[in-house]
Amino acid sequence: MKNTSCRQILLQKILLLLPLVATLSGCVSIVSYKEPKSGPTARVRFVSDTSNVITTIREYDSTNCDNEKEMMRLRKGFLLRSDPRTLGMPLNNYHENAAKEFLVTAGVPHVYMFTHANISSSGSYVITKSYAVILYQKFEKDKDYELSYKENRSKPYVEVSEIKTDSNGVSKKIFVQRVTSRLHSEFSNACMNAFKKKRFW
Repeated sequence: MKNTSCRQILLQKILLLLPLVATLSGCVSIVSYKEPKSGPTARVRFVSDTSNVITTIREYDSTNCDNEKEMMRLRKGFLLRSDPRTLGMPLNNYHENAAKEFLVTAGVPHVYMFTHANISSSGSYVITKSYAVILYQKFEKDKDYELSYKENRSKPYVEVSEIKTDSNGVSKKIFVQRVTSRLHSEFSNACMNAFKKKRFW
């Protein structure tokens, strides 16, 4: 009986720790995106302003949100196994874990999902609500862009800008579009299912 009781207590403790383990695993900096080795490209900087939670960015093959691939995780602050990525793009004044720069195939549509989840403040490490912004974007060859995710008090959005540098070496951001968390009509219901899929963030 004593051994059985000990096993039950141990099992209960393990179950209580699982949410914490899942949360900590989300704090690991993972970059799985592979840059194109040939063809036309643009330089793209992915940015997030989340500091208390992780922003995860996933890519899909089409507006049906098929063939999901996690690209990276961002946070304005500490990340385990930090993996800074930069191409020397101008106007990069972000925390090294909050922004990453990559070469991206130009001239073809890209579908991205930016997500973050709020964690209970009670100490239980339970996800209380999750958010997503899904966007469709094409990039022009040899141009610089920034995709910036804003938490915005639970009304997140992604602002897309082109970064231009004039003949005097002065750089500025040119607004392209702002995409909110509202799922636009060009995306299928499969995108909502992809967002709702159970995962350890």
